[in-house]
Amino acid sequence: MTAPQGFGPAPAAFQPQRPAQPQQPVQPQQSAQPGWPAQPTQPGWPAQPGRPVPPPVQQGFGAPAWPPPGAASGVAEPDWSALATQNDKRLKRRRRLLIGGAVVLVLALGAGTGAVLISHGKSKNPVAGPTQSSQPSSPEPVTVGSLAAAVGTTPLGLGRDAAVAPVAGNPGKALTLPSGQDSFAATTAPVVDASKSFTVSARALVDVSSGHRTIVSQGSGTYSSFSLARGLVNGVERWIFKVQLTGDISKSVLSQVPAAAGKWTVLTGSYDAEHHQIQLYVNGTLQGTTVLSGIQPSTGGGLQIGRVRFNSAWADPWHGDISDVALWDRTLTAPEIAEVVAGASTGSAKGVPAPTAAWLTG
Repeated sequence: MTAPQGFGPAPAAFQPQRPAQPQQPVQPQQSAQPGWPAQPTQPGWPAQPGRPVPPPVQQGFGAPAWPPPGAASGVAEPDWSALATQNDKRLKRRRRLLIGGAVVLVLALGAGTGAVLISHGKSKNPVAGPTQSSQPSSPEPVTVGSLAAAVGTTPLGLGRDAAVAPVAGNPGKALTLPSGQDSFAATTAPVVDASKSFTVSARALVDVSSGHRTIVSQGSGTYSSFSLARGLVNGVERWIFKVQLTGDISKSVLSQVPAAAGKWTVLTGSYDAEHHQIQLYVNGTLQGTTVLSGIQPSTGGGLQIGRVRFNSAWADPWHGDISDVALWDRTLTAPEIAEVVAGASTGSAKGVPAPTAAWLTG
């Protein structure tokens, strides 16, 4: 195709222009191309007689196409197609490496799930064990014996590792629990309606000085409706009375005194449905009050001694001894709770309304 009069030769097909890499000097030409004044050489560009020098790049803009259309390059044109292919292969290889590394990392994290503290036997030193999510699923723990109620007609089913026997420092028999999935006792149905006023009390001794441990709870759904327990709070072991609200929300009352290990302690938790509050007593002394809207009813499962329901699984097994477990379908007053404590210490409670159910008293 012949260029129109007054214009240079027809431009070549458009291709992205890149600065030519320095090459061996070519034969000097007689003069610069018409229309391109001679300019000083730029750093990194070898001086070549008669070659136009690229204008300087302005700050904030890209480099101009070089060499300009119509100028004689004198330098071999790079194979842009080959360079693009090489770059595409390099990017794909990098993506494969990144994806492969991510898969390896996920598999490593899945196989190396963190450890939790699990106590076994009567040892006072918790040992590390796998988290529940990394263990193979196990069948629901079953009861192999029973304990008649001291008040009421509802017996307690005993897990394989639960034992009832006299314990030093306790006026009567106690339930000894060495910790573990078979270390519990339970009824087949709820003892109190957790959506209404109630009181729960127990005398307990914990053998270990760390870890979350549950004395009494009720329910076997996703979460227990309530629980008396101990646990680490802000670096201090505390007694805890916790209740479950609608959904995954719970509220608690914490003890002001530390939860001492190796010492018999009477814990009492109460719910006042009329005034919408829960209270915790330790050895008859009020520890605190928490206001709430209401408690989630126990939709399934009975009273649990030595464990709690958390996220549809049994958790926080007790490690030690438990006695004088009693529940009332009303809120006890402070003087009545003081009598309960005295009764738990001497084997009899006087001046207190009869509980709805009780075990291991006297």
